[in-house]
Amino acid sequence: MSENPNTSLLRKGLGLIGGGSALFSLMFVAMTIANLFGLKAYESKSAGVDFALLILFSGTTLASFFFARWGFGKTTPPGQQLHKDEQIRLILSLAKRHAGELSLLEVAAETQLSLEQSKVLLEDLVTSQLAQMDIRPDGVMLYVFPEFRPETPPSYQLPGE
Repeated sequence: MSENPNTSLLRKGLGLIGGGSALFSLMFVAMTIANLFGLKAYESKSAGVDFALLILFSGTTLASFFFARWGFGKTTPPGQQLHKDEQIRLILSLAKRHAGELSLLEVAAETQLSLEQSKVLLEDLVTSQLAQMDIRPDGVMLYVFPEFRPETPPSYQLPGE
């Protein structure tokens, strides 16, 4: 699974803007610090104004830095950040909450896994006999987890009960 080339280009472009903004804001931070220490990089009305400028440009520098980091950072496709065992545990937990019946779309929608990842994991659970495939009357394929099905009381009664 690779990232869309247009999205990648957009991220890199926004990363460049963030990097440029960080450098630009950093210049003002340096000038304000120099002014506070008496180097008079610019004409200032008071130390209070200098402190306000320092806070303002420090904030924009920090925000721009994180923007650049996001733009040039590694992208992780949705669902890939979880290890396969964690993804299976997530599906099993979902099956338990849904009384042992899940559709492919339910898994994909509620776990943030792609349809392909969800299908592969559900088929793995069927292969390992933790789930069974069933088809509802409306044609939707269900993955049934018998251990999570609500127990039905037996139709017989033991003597003494």
